[in-house]
This record gives sequence, structure tokens and C-alpha cells, in this order.
Amino acid sequence: MTNNNTFENGTSRPDLLCSSTSPDTDLTKAWKTISYCVIILASLFGNTLVILVVYKKRRMRTTTNFIIVNMAVSDMFFAVFTTPPSIRTIYVGDYLLVRGITADLICKLVTFIQQVSLAVSILSLTAIAFDRFFAILFPFRKIINRRTTKVLVALTWLIGAVFTAPVLYANRTVVEDGSDKLTCKEVWEPLFNSSKARSDYTFVQFGFLYAGPLTVIAVLYTAIVIELWRGNSVKFRAKANYQEVEKSNKKVLKMLVTEESSSTESLREEKV
Repeated sequence: MTNNNTFENGTSRPDLLCSSTSPDTDLTKAWKTISYCVIILASLFGNTLVILVVYKKRRMRTTTNFIIVNMAVSDMFFAVFTTPPSIRTIYVGDYLLVRGITADLICKLVTFIQQVSLAVSILSLTAIAFDRFFAILFPFRKIINRRTTKVLVALTWLIGAVFTAPVLYANRTVVEDGSDKLTCKEVWEPLFNSSKARSDYTFVQFGFLYAGPLTVIAVLYTAIVIELWRGNSVKFRAKANYQEVEKSNKKVLKMLVTEESSSTESLREEKV
């Protein structure tokens, strides 16, 4: 996937970054900063609450909730490593505030962690879809247990890291022409052609980490809806049949009572 901070030709994306000559007023910048701070605090508070509830309540420690905890952790990482850079761009644009090895690490790791966290969230949603699918279509078979859940959680992070690893090679600090300011850009040379490699990588990552999982999720939940609809139809028919049987039984009971009364009355008349 391409670097969030650049277009394919290496220029800054105006929807994510503000240039150093941003037309925003101080009031607008302040509101944006406050909004970002609220977002990161809400994310940290909400996701921490989810983790604590599952940790404290034994009955909440289900396979689905463990995967939700995994998603909560990835969301926290995403908030922590996305919001501060967004606040930075409000005031200084896409220029890095540090130099040397620190700048290189920030350039590579921030985008890497952002994309891994996003991938983990999507893969966790896919895992939850599989968990619900097996639970509803195969209710008497425990396919996804705690051990399987641990493997699934590990795989979400491993797959996300593997598909995002090329960012660690491509993201580099570049000195802007005519200035001594550093920016972070994707540079695939000398191993690859930057333009082709960037588009190919974006296509592969989009297919395997976004389009593919979302398609699987849609298919699984469609199957779940169909199964639930069929199950409700069977229950409705069974209930209708039960009501008919009950109605028939009542008629038979009334008839038996009537016949018994008639027989008793006949016996009395004979005795008389």
C-alpha cells in the first residue's frame, strides 16, 4: 500500500497533510487539534475498557471476545501512531521534526505500525465472522476453541506484518529541494521501479488485506442470515404443527368426555 503521506508521483496528499503555508486560521488549527485529542483519548479509554471487562469477567472470556480484545489492541496502536502525526501536519505540514536515525525510524515504523494495526482489525473481523459461522451452522462442533483462537490472533499480526513489511524498505527520509527540511516518502529504487512497484504493492495489499477479507466476511454473514432464516421457518412450522396437534387433542378430549357422559347416563337409565 502506498505511503499515506504521498501521491503516486511523490507529492503530498492535500487531504491528509497541510503544507507549511496552510491557509487554516489559528482557531481552525486549535479545533482540529482538540478533535484529534478527543479521538485518541476516546479510543484509548473505550478499548482499554473492553480489555478490562474481558479480563475481569470470567464469563466474558469467550473465543469471540478474545478476538475482539485483539481488535481493541490494534485499534489502540492505530490511534497512538496515527493521531500525533496528523496533529503535526496541522502545524508543520509533512516535514519531520527530528533528524538522523530517529527520523529514519519514525519514517519507517509509524507507517508500518499504522498499516499493520489496520490489517489486524480487518483480519480480526474476518476471524469473528468465521467464529459466528461455525457456531451457528455447526452448533454441536467446537471448531474454534481457545487454542484455535490463540493461533488466529497470532496469524492476524503475522499476516499483517508480512504484507506491510515492504514499507520498511521503501519509506525513506528525503531532503526537500531548495531546503534542508526532511520529508518521508516511498522510494523503491534501486531494487524496483518506484512507479510500478508502488502500484503493484498497493494492488496486492488491497486485494489480500481489504477486498479479500471483506468478501469473505460478506459471504459468511450471508450464509449465517440464510441459515437463521431457514431455522426460524422450521421453528415456525413446528410451532404451527404443535398448535394443530393441541387443537386436535382438545377436540378428541371433548369427544371422549361427551361419550363418557353419555355412557354414564345410559347406565343410570338402565338401572332405573
